[in-house]
Amino acid sequence: CYANVKHAVGDRARTDTIKPVACTDTSAEFTVLQRFEKADYDLCPVGSHQRIWTDPPRTYCTGPPA
Repeated sequence: CYANVKHAVGDRARTDTIKPVACTDTSAEFTVLQRFEKADYDLCPVGSHQRIWTDPPRTYCTGPPA
């Protein structure tokens, strides 16, 4: 499972990132269901959420912590 890491608004050098956490941790926000080695909006099944990175190109299909 993963949690979002928020950075200070004034810190323009960084973007929001994620960190691995135990699925039982209260900060757990999602789990990765599938990962693809390309950035594409049409890869994830209905009902999952997409997280896309372009460098390197990756698409993560996510669901609730399990």
